[in-house]
Amino acid sequence: QITIEFPLGTSLFEGDIGSGKSTILMAIEFALFGLGNQKGGSLLRSGAEEGSVLLEFDLDETNYKIERLLIRKEEEGPVRQDKCLLCVNGVLNYYSPTEMKEKILTILNFKEPPNPIAQSVIYRYAIYTPQEEMKEKVKIVSEIVGIDTHLNSAPYSLSGGQKQRVTLAGVMVGDVDILLFDEPLASLDPATGKSAIELIDDIQKKTKKTIL
Repeated sequence: QITIEFPLGTSLFEGDIGSGKSTILMAIEFALFGLGNQKGGSLLRSGAEEGSVLLEFDLDETNYKIERLLIRKEEEGPVRQDKCLLCVNGVLNYYSPTEMKEKILTILNFKEPPNPIAQSVIYRYAIYTPQEEMKEKVKIVSEIVGIDTHLNSAPYSLSGGQKQRVTLAGVMVGDVDILLFDEPLASLDPATGKSAIELIDDIQKKTKKTIL
């Protein structure tokens, strides 16, 4: 059993390829929404018959504990999700994967289909927001990341660094408390990578968000 606590602020995952950095983010997504388009074998330890992910967080002065189980019936067989547990302020209930996703979408106020087979597009940074509210958010976020003078520019006219800022703005526009970045410096040259890290650090200081 491995326990990871994420404090407020910035958490940086470092490690070689295959060390489990992406798996941590996948485990969080699985705990919230189920397997989606993930393969259960990428989360369950090789050779193990069962395993689980437990996610605990506080939202609007309410404590939530979510646990989802994975099982493998045959040694080399497929891995599927099993029963789900949701504990709200100490009150425990069991749900099917479909029922659990419906509950989580309600808790998080995510406007998307509850189909447990589909991935959560909102978790992957596609946010449902009324148009006028979105325009105001875009204005605020573009100023934070320094691309407010390029809102009417064509994508092909932007530099690599400016495109990186657009990507960060897309993540931030959801106005969430925790931002997850999986290899944000991939394919960037050293200079652009350094600029991206400085920008992420600046975002944390300005918004006080938790960054992983």
